[in-house]
Amino acid sequence: MKEKLTNNQFILVLHGPSCGGKSTVSDIIFKKYGGIFKGKSDTIKRLISDYDNTIHHDLVGIMTIETMRVALEHGLSVMKEGGLYGLDEMVALSQTHQIPLFIANISAPWEILLERFDQRIASPIPGVKINTDHTKFKEIFDTYHATKIDSPLTFDSSIQSPDEIVTVIISTITHHFGK
Repeated sequence: MKEKLTNNQFILVLHGPSCGGKSTVSDIIFKKYGGIFKGKSDTIKRLISDYDNTIHHDLVGIMTIETMRVALEHGLSVMKEGGLYGLDEMVALSQTHQIPLFIANISAPWEILLERFDQRIASPIPGVKINTDHTKFKEIFDTYHATKIDSPLTFDSSIQSPDEIVTVIISTITHHFGK
């Protein structure tokens, strides 16, 4: 059994644009610590056989929030990647369950993100559909900057390694609980 990060529940939102490093950071935390539910809309999308963003977008958001709510009700902490959408719901879950909400902004300069995006397109993961539209990618980047939350947990993944980012996040959470 994995060591729990803390015996107290929390919500961690990894906020940032595509290719910023959220999934890498999330995977490290998830593999290392027990008692954490990873709420990820991309996973829910893959559970709908004929997923269509124009039809299912809102449903996926509802399903993601609901699975996180159930996880919290059963004593798990929650980590959400891709905090561009649903932040109000995360705040509401935090308030309802009276647990702290930590927001980590993870990004990189536009040029670096675009390079990572092009690498992702060139080497797709089997079974994972990627949007290959640079215009949509830029729109997501701009949306992130327009919705970025002021947080002491703000990282540039072109300068800081995933392990360094995880260390700061974990330290912040454990310090909050006095561990």
